[in-house]
Amino acid sequence: MDARTTGGLSERLGQTLTTEGDGMSMIIQFTGSGGTGKTTTKDLFLASKIGETFKTIPSSARAVSKEWGLETEDAQDNLNVGEFLLFQRAVTERFIDDVNALVAQGENVITERSMVDHYGYTILKWARRSSTLDELEESAVLDFQDWMHDTAIQQLKRVDILAFFPSGIFTPPADAFRTNRETERVAVDAIFRGLLWKFQQIIGGQSFPIATMNVEDAIVRGNHLIALAERVQEEAEVENFNSAALLPGPQKPTAA
Repeated sequence: MDARTTGGLSERLGQTLTTEGDGMSMIIQFTGSGGTGKTTTKDLFLASKIGETFKTIPSSARAVSKEWGLETEDAQDNLNVGEFLLFQRAVTERFIDDVNALVAQGENVITERSMVDHYGYTILKWARRSSTLDELEESAVLDFQDWMHDTAIQQLKRVDILAFFPSGIFTPPADAFRTNRETERVAVDAIFRGLLWKFQQIIGGQSFPIATMNVEDAIVRGNHLIALAERVQEEAEVENFNSAALLPGPQKPTAA
């Protein structure tokens, strides 16, 4: 373990992150496995009239990976347990800090990831190692899981719209950084769906509206996100807001 991981794992995992005062900022976040249309939808949204009032942040996973000398997502598998937990903590903290910095300036924020993603990818990657963990490593993983769970709830309560991008809608383009295995995308998608259901039960559906972007047409996805943001902006809060009426996707047939 090198200088990136010194400082006491247990002590650092015990620290908590706070949310900056959100004020009047609107926060829109995406969740979904790689290659599901998040970047395209975000770019279309930012090009709209309401999108001009939003700022975005760079990928914390890619930024921290570069700083750690990890050229691909798969390279994370070469980290030992302690290194990986601190790497994932650094990615998560960078994500939250970047959002806080914009909110502190009174900016509306749109991000391609959310705490569902950071928590979900951590679950996937430590599940691969579960059979090889010793007692000390397993204890550290459980401590980290508690921290990620609490941090996810804390941060997701701030989100005005969470857009979920399912896997399997279209074939994703090649990407030199991310894992391009279909089996991994399916696994990530399943984990994210489970976490979304779990957090909706904890936070409450009315306070945690999820827009499922289950169409291939990027313009349709973008337009629905624009409509959702305009609705939230008009109402100033999400209470009693039924987002399902504005979402893309198949509708139940009307009885004759």
